[in-house]
Amino acid sequence: MSPLLDYLRSRSWRFWWRFVFLSILLCIWTTVWIVGRLHPEMLQESHQEELARRRADEAYQAQRAAAEERTKQLCELRSRCVRYGDARQECAIAADFNRCVSVKMNGEDATGCTISGEILNPPPDLPYALVCALWGYRVTSTR
Repeated sequence: MSPLLDYLRSRSWRFWWRFVFLSILLCIWTTVWIVGRLHPEMLQESHQEELARRRADEAYQAQRAAAEERTKQLCELRSRCVRYGDARQECAIAADFNRCVSVKMNGEDATGCTISGEILNPPPDLPYALVCALWGYRVTSTR
């Protein structure tokens, strides 16, 4: 065989590559340590940025939860108004109209609803019927 292959297979060559690899790792670690010691504000800035990002995420989650709660309330109102309109139609010929509507509505209050089952003065952020249906609310009349 050639002398070069013999040298590459020898123990001294294997030791040399291990030494070079460990030296490179030591240089990288030393550089990171020195930069961290000379510029600690870089580490503090990244920590402050992380805190700001967390606060922004928490604010976004709180805002989203509030919007979701508002959507649920408006969907409940829409569903209640639809039930009220249906109850008024079904109780039109009842002897005691108010009692019939009260029973059909399970004692729920129908303030904010028109006699036709629509929302009185609907807010601009009223969700679409499809959104309410996906939440599981009844949004259409049985008529």
